[in-house]
Amino acid sequence: MKEEIVGRLRGLAREAGLQALIAMSPENFAYSMGVLIPSQLTVRSRHALGIIPVEGPDPTIIAVDIEEPVARERAWYGEIRTYNEFTQDPMNLLADCLAELGLGTGRVGIEVDYLPARARDALAARLPHASIEAADGFFLTARQRKTAGEIERIRIIGRLAAEVLEGALREARPGMTEADLGRRITGAYLGGGGDRLTMLVVGSGERSTLANAAPTRRVLQPGDLLRVDVIGTREYYYSDFCRTAVVGKASAEQERTWGLLFSARDRLIEDLRPGVGTGELYRSYAAFMAEHGLPVINFVGHGLGLTLHEEPYVGRYGSTILEEGMTLCIEPMCFLPGRGGYQVEDEILITGDGCEVLTAESWSRKLFEIS
Repeated sequence: MKEEIVGRLRGLAREAGLQALIAMSPENFAYSMGVLIPSQLTVRSRHALGIIPVEGPDPTIIAVDIEEPVARERAWYGEIRTYNEFTQDPMNLLADCLAELGLGTGRVGIEVDYLPARARDALAARLPHASIEAADGFFLTARQRKTAGEIERIRIIGRLAAEVLEGALREARPGMTEADLGRRITGAYLGGGGDRLTMLVVGSGERSTLANAAPTRRVLQPGDLLRVDVIGTREYYYSDFCRTAVVGKASAEQERTWGLLFSARDRLIEDLRPGVGTGELYRSYAAFMAEHGLPVINFVGHGLGLTLHEEPYVGRYGSTILEEGMTLCIEPMCFLPGRGGYQVEDEILITGDGCEVLTAESWSRKLFEIS
């Protein structure tokens, strides 16, 4: 993966006339350096930086000293410099590294959307003759098309999420709580190879209309709709898989609504292929929902990878042309106040001539009934 990813980033930077890229956010640092610094996710002041010269030597890593063992064990590159978070400013180390590379007066791209203003000012003060420019777009562009290694990671964790959710729903019974179901899902996900659940949605009854309902002590009751979304990571890459069930026998209205939602999902998947615009896909979906009297939100799909939501979005705003190697979640949903929330979500790979469903084609198109 590393040669393709770093080569892609270097090519984009070279075309723009930059001499180096600096990765700073957890996702872009992991993307380009091959390792996620764990505490960077929760301690914002602990900067991790990946310096990618456009020409010349391999990238250099700057990380807080307490995380050096993790970096040494998992990073793609061996040039690792550390700093004491209480006595040293990592921007000084960055300035020193750039000066050593002969870039003290060069054009350097950095993630300005992530870089705190104080840190940017400190870097500018140390390198007054360098041009510090925004590089966020280079990482976003590079990450839209996944490498073979990335696709395999997304496939593995997506299939695990689907298996875990199907197994949990088969074990669910009236009288259980949302939390009971959540514990089953968490144990199976971690036991099956997932690293962590970053968000688990378990919303039943009136709570099924809440977009991101965490599991509570609410008891599953006959007639409840139950919406479950399994969101987590393995080797830094995300799963995002959702299904809706009903406790007991589904009513005619519930079966009809679910059937329409699944039809919307199938229509979208049939149209996913290279060369199609995401705006066109969304407009077709919105027209289908309106025709059948169902509400729509501003998007029906999103990219998936090192972050949960990333480009390309399949939505009302903007239009990205799909390309081979993109990975997306397609998630038709509708929330009906007083009647319940429905959602079906699958992970999709754009292939050379169409798409591949990475998660769960085996699931029945009939609304899952918990008895």
